Amino acid sequence: MVRRTKAEAEQTREQILDAAEAVFLERGVARASLEEIAQVAGVTRGAVYWHFRNKADLFDAMYCRVHLPMQDLFDQVMTLADGGAVEALKAFCAQSLQCLATNSRRQRVYTILFHRCEFVDGLRESNNRLVAIRDSWLGSMEDLFRREQSLGRLTDVCPRLAAITIHTAMIGIYFDYLRSPHTYDLPAEAPRLIDLVFRCVD
Repeated sequence: MVRRTKAEAEQTREQILDAAEAVFLERGVARASLEEIAQVAGVTRGAVYWHFRNKADLFDAMYCRVHLPMQDLFDQVMTLADGGAVEALKAFCAQSLQCLATNSRRQRVYTILFHRCEFVDGLRESNNRLVAIRDSWLGSMEDLFRREQSLGRLTDVCPRLAAITIHTAMIGIYFDYLRSPHTYDLPAEAPRLIDLVFRCVD
């Protein structure tokens, strides 16, 4: 048996993830099978299991492929403590929406997440991980608003409610845009949308 190089193995993994996006988008996560994904990827089912334990593991990896770069940017914003953190968070939110509108992979993955997925059976743990990510982001934003208050700004704002307001507004825009993209011109309108959201917390 010929040993595969690390680069070849990574290429196969990416093929499988690309195929998973396509199959999940077309059939929904619950109805999709690893056999179908293997066929679309042009690999054996054994190759899928070599890289991923099960469908939930594959789903998580697919999500992380679009989430982790934004997580890195979010973490950078959350470390700011020079009084510019709120403006940086606004810019991050606008960038996130613009990226959604212009990045086809991000569109596919979040369409799957919001409109093609039921978190039952084997995906319950995936849902728990998504909830943990949400809780972490809410906690980080709440801490940011508390730091702003310590600097004498946003004194009339409840940090917890401010974080919840921003999060739920972003989720709502994501959900509705992916269901009806023609309703929005996100590349142009994202900054103004975010300005309106942040008026609720400044």
